[in-house]
Amino acid sequence: NLGKRKPKEVDVKHAWMLGPAVELSPVGPLQMENQAALIEARQSPAYVAVKFLLADGLTQRSDKIMLDYTADAVGIRYQIDGIWHNAMPKVREMKKGEEGPSVDRATGDMMLAVMKRVCHLKMEERRARQEGKMRVEYNGHKFDTVLLSQGTPTGERAVLSFTYVTKHVKTLEDLGMRDKQREQLKEIIGPGSTGIVVFSSLPGDGLSTTWQTSLRSTDRLMRDFITIEEVGKHEPDVENVDVQKFN
Repeated sequence: NLGKRKPKEVDVKHAWMLGPAVELSPVGPLQMENQAALIEARQSPAYVAVKFLLADGLTQRSDKIMLDYTADAVGIRYQIDGIWHNAMPKVREMKKGEEGPSVDRATGDMMLAVMKRVCHLKMEERRARQEGKMRVEYNGHKFDTVLLSQGTPTGERAVLSFTYVTKHVKTLEDLGMRDKQREQLKEIIGPGSTGIVVFSSLPGDGLSTTWQTSLRSTDRLMRDFITIEEVGKHEPDVENVDVQKFN
């Protein structure tokens, strides 16, 4: 008795699901526009190439990824601990025996168009300065990501900047600050103190984390705090701290 066989279920993956497990998310105020941007970006054959680029850069601990477009090439560099390094990421599955960089100008153009679309920027604009944001998730971590593009005499330059979204609020003790130094800091930034407190570090040595954690150690409900930031260089937000921008 053969009977009727139950059809075998097949797990079909869409093309955009291939490659590394990288998630891109638009962060515009309107959910409908975010969804439309993501659907359009996923239809591009370069969407998976963008996933390869982001996975490689983040695996290398990049703070920023720069794409320099010239007439016939795309140069890629990673900023790691404040220092720029030339990079040759593989942005697609390489065939056996294939060598060399896989980011040609045509592929690079499509990749930039994908990132601009996710960031709600004009894909066809290659000269004027543009800035947009998206959220990137990879390997269990989330990154607030800013895309800045600007025309250059030889083509266009695009820079991706990553800010790690912490899963829990760190304390000064978590950062390794000594007890005596924590008490000194608490005294000079506490109520009744006056003057200027300067936080500084070498590039990539945790400046943002240090001053954010210091701000979080203050009483921001009983006292008023603001940050003054240059447009295009936004630092992660701290609760109950107003942001004032200048150009």
